[in-house]
Amino acid sequence: MVKWDDQNNCWQGRVQVDASDRRNVQLPDGSNLTTTLLLRVEFDILAVNCYAFNKEWQFAFARNKDLPYSNYRGYTEEQRKWLIASLIPITWPPVPPFYDDLKELLNVMVEDEETGGLAT
Repeated sequence: MVKWDDQNNCWQGRVQVDASDRRNVQLPDGSNLTTTLLLRVEFDILAVNCYAFNKEWQFAFARNKDLPYSNYRGYTEEQRKWLIASLIPITWPPVPPFYDDLKELLNVMVEDEETGGLAT
């Protein structure tokens, strides 16, 4: 559901971030799960089509490692660290961890690599 937030002067919604079918995954801790959730190591950047907000073709981008992890209590704390939440809040204009400029996000990622992850 998409709605306008008068207090923060932005559109609000949620993006679904998961696989279409359940599959078996092995986590770095050695455990195996059957889940639709995506893993932190499966992709680098999430691109979200934000057309629903104001009927314009615009996109928001976020680094995989900056997305919230699952809070499902059926997983251990260690397992949750590797599983991305299936519904993630998003706004337009975007706020961190989302960017509306892919080049800006890529520059942040390159800077992170060059500084050993110390860049913000």
